[in-house]
Amino acid sequence: MLSYLLAVLAACANATSSVLQRKANRKVPRRLNLSWRLIRSLLHQPVWFGGIAAICVGFLLQATALGEGQLSMVEPILILELPLTLILASRVFGQRMRGREWGSAVAMTAGLGALLYLLQPSAGRSTSVRWYVWLIGLAAQPGMTLADPVLSVLWGVLAFHEKVRAGWFAVPEVISLAIVAAAVIALARSPLLAESDRRG
Repeated sequence: MLSYLLAVLAACANATSSVLQRKANRKVPRRLNLSWRLIRSLLHQPVWFGGIAAICVGFLLQATALGEGQLSMVEPILILELPLTLILASRVFGQRMRGREWGSAVAMTAGLGALLYLLQPSAGRSTSVRWYVWLIGLAAQPGMTLADPVLSVLWGVLAFHEKVRAGWFAVPEVISLAIVAAAVIALARSPLLAESDRRG
């Protein structure tokens, strides 16, 4: 249970970092794009440092969660960063989330919860992982991507021998994953993400 909480907190920290850095970025004139003066300008903004601090906290929480739980359970939870970013951005930038965005956020959370419940990941055996297996697993970096839950589960099962439920559970697991995928696509198209990047 602690690993679930830590993973959710890591997603919250990542979302906070994303919004704070977008806020700092909005204060920088567009003419400074791809300029060394952009970095100098950001270094003078406390909100930008807040974003850096939040991402560091997110990494620490994620590492602690992975120490307490399974890779195939912790990593998929981190995609909650996407709806959390939209919710926080709507508050920080003074824009309302539409019904479709709220519905997608709820569907994504429910789909992820169902997927993890159906998979019911359990600890694998400690094993030494060969260098080429690590190389293959470099697609499984934490992040806000649709592939992350699938790759993390596969990585946990194939490399670390974690156990998930199979058999007839595969059908509702695929349905849950499809719900998450549809919600991710809908949320990624939200105007809030584009609006929060606009700068004067």
